[in-house]
Amino acid sequence: MSGPILVAAQGYVFGFTVLATLTWSSRGVGPEALRWYAHHFMSDAIQRVREVAAEQARKLPAHRAGELEVALQRALDEQDPALWRYKRGTVHVKCRPQVSVRLEGRVRQLLQPHWERLIELECQNDLYTRRAQYAERLNQRWVAIMDEFVDHPASDEAAQAIKEELDRARQHMMAEQKAAAQWSEDLLRERRRHEGIFEPFTAIEIIQQRSQGQDHETSGQSGEA
Repeated sequence: MSGPILVAAQGYVFGFTVLATLTWSSRGVGPEALRWYAHHFMSDAIQRVREVAAEQARKLPAHRAGELEVALQRALDEQDPALWRYKRGTVHVKCRPQVSVRLEGRVRQLLQPHWERLIELECQNDLYTRRAQYAERLNQRWVAIMDEFVDHPASDEAAQAIKEELDRARQHMMAEQKAAAQWSEDLLRERRRHEGIFEPFTAIEIIQQRSQGQDHETSGQSGEA
């Protein structure tokens, strides 16, 4: 793996850290000789990665490390394979680059509160979704019980008890769905307040009740046989 390659992001204020893993191979060359050839051609390969990384990084703001990683790897994969083949005497060596991208430290600090909030929202989303689903299953269970008593009528006292339980189940479901819908509305209001700050909170799926109207080869140097 190369040392960190620093490239400027869009706007040239912040940047990205790119790490490149270079896999070397050659037919008929043993491991020791291959390591020598890899070391010999390493600087040229790293410079090529740096050039492509700099070109791609200028297109993206400094917090889009994931997008840069995908775009950079695609750009490297689409290059002419001949650019990654090296020759010394009668020996031909091939290099395959793989990259990962890291955020600059200052950007990571700026983004930390954002991601902490996202994690919190994801946990809340899971909680409200599970609560609403549980309440709905509870209601469906009592409806099934009532349907059963259509065919097998119960005594007046038993029927009244079942009706009361069903009413409580319905009230519980409505309360859970109302709480979930209120949380969704609060989230949307918060998104509008923070619309210009990096990525708005669109990674959180608003739970269905509201839309229903309350319902990564590290490798060293290697040879090929």
